Amino acid sequence: MQAFLERNRTAVTASVLALIGGTLIGWVVVTSGSGLSAGYPLGFVSARNSAAATSQEIVRLTGETSVALKHANEFDLAGDRTRSLHALDEARDLNARAAREAQKLSAELTGLTMSLDGFDQESRRLGYEAVATAFWLVGEFGNYTGYVDAFLAKLSEVVASRSPNYGAEVRAALGLVNTSVARINSLNAQFRDRMAIFDRAVTR
Repeated sequence: MQAFLERNRTAVTASVLALIGGTLIGWVVVTSGSGLSAGYPLGFVSARNSAAATSQEIVRLTGETSVALKHANEFDLAGDRTRSLHALDEARDLNARAAREAQKLSAELTGLTMSLDGFDQESRRLGYEAVATAFWLVGEFGNYTGYVDAFLAKLSEVVASRSPNYGAEVRAALGLVNTSVARINSLNAQFRDRMAIFDRAVTR
């Protein structure tokens, strides 16, 4: 956000663009069930595919949020405050849509949990552990979108007012987002590990 901020502008720009653009790259809460071998009930495959599609939509929206934020920065550098504010509004809208998709995904994970009844006891236990982690991950993503919205709102204030007194508020907002990103990455790693264990148990 070089033109948004008066000091340390390059460092802040790199941090913001990396965090918005990179948070969910490679993150798909539920991998597609297409191509699964025997041992997976059809109800589970269907529920897994639905959740995977929603996960992919979340990734897409998060990527588009990054693009909108980049455009806001470019417009501000060019001195076009109106278009910069419009791009920030677009970023907030995309972020809000990602939050709504996360709510949808939470409901789909409930369906995925119910579909685990078709597995043997051990596989079912491992599946419950994996899906529970996915619920925690989606919950943290909800926190993340809230923090991103607050951060974007603060940037909009700075652009609109041209006030140099952004200081602690902007850094605090960015810190909350970064903390949430770290939690998401940790939960994502746990989920992937537990889902791999579940898949091995089903196909052994």
